[in-house]
Amino acid sequence: MTARSLYICLEEDPAFMKIDLRRLLEVLAVARSGSFSSAAEVLHVSQPALSQSIALLECELGMRVLDRGRHGAKVNSSGEALLFHAEALEELLARAREEMGLRARGMEGSLTIGITPITSSGVLPEAINILIVEMPRVSIFVIERLDTEIIRPLRTCKLDMVLSRLGVQPRYTDVAEERLFTVD
Repeated sequence: MTARSLYICLEEDPAFMKIDLRRLLEVLAVARSGSFSSAAEVLHVSQPALSQSIALLECELGMRVLDRGRHGAKVNSSGEALLFHAEALEELLARAREEMGLRARGMEGSLTIGITPITSSGVLPEAINILIVEMPRVSIFVIERLDTEIIRPLRTCKLDMVLSRLGVQPRYTDVAEERLFTVD
């Protein structure tokens, strides 16, 4: 016989809803692995503890974020919205670790620039040279992606900025665009 737990959620004011950041990362692990047992292994926790933790998150949110089935678990539409934020959180934590590593080596920080193939050769080398003169102790990383692939890493904090053509990407309220120059 398997022991079962019962959770009862007391209604809370949604304006004060708290989301446990660890649970966001747990949802991300389940989404990536496709099952609670695989995710539990990756996270070094027991499967029942992981299941219980995500059940509490769903209870706090007042909705399911994962559809469970015989063949594992899949993120539903509510979970998809949550995954975006989980990926951003994961990236921010990775960037914090990276930043501390750079500071331990005497650097003042990092700048990660996303570029598209069309922008990679023209202005970027000159811009980096100017930046290095102004801020010699900053570590600069450049990541090249296609126009259609560059915006998500920016929105999830993998990139600090993107050098791209204006008007190619859809407009997002969390992304500010600035015209640097016009090519005739």
